[in-house]
Amino acid sequence: MSLAKIPSTPTEVAAAVLEVVETNPDGLDMSAWFSSQGDAIQPGDDVSNTTMCVAGWAAHAAGWTLVYDDTEGRSYAEQDGVRLYVREAGRLALGLNRARAAVLFASDYPAGAALAVLRHIANPP
Repeated sequence: MSLAKIPSTPTEVAAAVLEVVETNPDGLDMSAWFSSQGDAIQPGDDVSNTTMCVAGWAAHAAGWTLVYDDTEGRSYAEQDGVRLYVREAGRLALGLNRARAAVLFASDYPAGAALAVLRHIANPP
């Protein structure tokens, strides 16, 4: 996924994530925030061989850099000097409240159901 313009609304972020995961279904893995060959995934990086959960894809689409901190054993999203957990950056990018995000970002949440939620966000009634 390489975006000409970073999505700025939850609708745009959800549409960008859908575009990626519908083109490459193997890229959606609800059990991992993100996985890559490098230490970080920068906005604009080639992520064609990367897997992420919905939160990771949303944070990446919204322009966050995804990093794994070896010293803490945790994944983070960084942007403009701010460091958040990936789930929090994804939650903000998709405009979700914490309760809804906790359900959507659960590692055992079915991928098909996650895509349905993204479709709803991308195409509000």
